[in-house]
Amino acid sequence: MRCAVILLSSLLFVGCQHCLKCHGISASQSVARFAAAGAPPVDSGRYPGPLQILPSDHPLLAGSAQLRADVEAHERILRQLLRDRISVRSPLEFRFMYAGRDSLNHKLVLRYFSRAADQREFAGWQVQLVYSLPSMRPEHAYVQAVPLE
Repeated sequence: MRCAVILLSSLLFVGCQHCLKCHGISASQSVARFAAAGAPPVDSGRYPGPLQILPSDHPLLAGSAQLRADVEAHERILRQLLRDRISVRSPLEFRFMYAGRDSLNHKLVLRYFSRAADQREFAGWQVQLVYSLPSMRPEHAYVQAVPLE
């Protein structure tokens, strides 16, 4: 009986740590929506709207930090979004690049980039996750091979 209590307590603690890691992101705000039924659309290319990169003191960065923690906890989804649309054999390790705001369309865009191991053809691949404002719900994603400049 004592072993069962210890085991359940451990599982509860691990579950709570997972919630803390995600910073309380609701299921409707999680990037995991892209892997669920009725997922938001994913297209090849770049986000088409006007985009202003957020400066480090912008108030939206607090909300984007929570979204970033969620994305980084579910990085496998970024890999899957890209591999479903672009044939990539390289290992993919995404890094957060920036958060941008489209004030005309009320969108927040998080850009992630994975550097190509062999940079003869491409610099790497990007995933742009588009969230609606102010709800911070994932609304669209764009994936693209980034050519060498």
